Amino acid sequence: MENLGIFSALEDSLLDLLNELKDHLKPYTKRAYLVGGAPRDLLLKRKVGDLDVEIYDMHPDDFDSFAKKIDAIGVGKSFFVYKWKGFDLSIPRIESKVASGHQGFKVSYCNKEKLASSRRDFTINALMIDIFSGKLLDFWGGLDDIKVRKIRLIDEKKFAEDSLRILRGARFSSQLGFSIDAKTFDVMKSMGLDEISKERIFWELEKIFLSPNLDLGFLNLYKLGIFKKLFGIDFGDEKAKKISYALKEFHTHKTESLHPFIFLYVLLNQLDLDIKKSLKNIKAPNEYINILSKSPYKLLPLLDKELLKISLEIPLKNWVGICQRGLVERAKELGIYEKKFDFHIKVADIIKDGFEGKDIGIELKRRQLEYINSL
Repeated sequence: MENLGIFSALEDSLLDLLNELKDHLKPYTKRAYLVGGAPRDLLLKRKVGDLDVEIYDMHPDDFDSFAKKIDAIGVGKSFFVYKWKGFDLSIPRIESKVASGHQGFKVSYCNKEKLASSRRDFTINALMIDIFSGKLLDFWGGLDDIKVRKIRLIDEKKFAEDSLRILRGARFSSQLGFSIDAKTFDVMKSMGLDEISKERIFWELEKIFLSPNLDLGFLNLYKLGIFKKLFGIDFGDEKAKKISYALKEFHTHKTESLHPFIFLYVLLNQLDLDIKKSLKNIKAPNEYINILSKSPYKLLPLLDKELLKISLEIPLKNWVGICQRGLVERAKELGIYEKKFDFHIKVADIIKDGFEGKDIGIELKRRQLEYINSL
């Protein structure tokens, strides 16, 4: 039974490309499916970005020839995966663990939908939509889990073979606002991250930092013991509740440019950790170090004088603490949102008064603070 209406949520440009791909595929196969996150997001009415299409009834050599014919670009190192106009095209496969590490898997061709879908991590990510008919294939109960907003693994043994799935589970929970099934959570908690590079861990964590449910993402990571693994620190439920509340408040009043930095701003400061040392330890990009090391941790209530003091160093649009109720508006009124506060204190006057070397900067800061305190 056809259900082509399921594609109506796609942007016109994606739908046009999907139709073009269907025309390319028709002479070769009647089985090709949207897989990965796209079926889930279509059902949830979420915006769909990139599309992954899994193509059946093509053996690897035939698929390679087809991909070259449509000018797709190969990206898979150990198996056929191609990029075509923003789409990921692949043939169905199964994976088995043969060595340590995130990439220590043997990949084999498989032409059966249910078996191929069993390699997915969670039921909600194992849904398949036939691109020709719109028919939904659901072998693992993913549709029911979407209805009850639940994240549940497919196969416990296979799931435990890939440590990255710990973070993926926390990430999907944070992105979708779904809870994690109790059994799935227990399996995640029993797994380690030792096989995953710090860079790869941060790359996955960053997706949580950009999610709409920072508090939920944090609580899952806390209960999974991730922060002890990353920072070697333990803390209790009361501290966790305080951090969770702060994350929710900051996210409510976020600016888009500072959204990625809120999670670590709150977490590292609430735990009283050394900012630069902690960020370098988890291989955070320099952008995080630059922004967070220059963002003093200040919570409401804040006087105008305190905002002015912060603006001695940076315009407040670059201060992560600005993501609190009413602070953006106040900073704009004070003229310190887009630029530092102009005190009209000239360095030349300080030199004229006899100050030299490092003492010039010290005296400049003293006069600036004196001016602020006089307001």
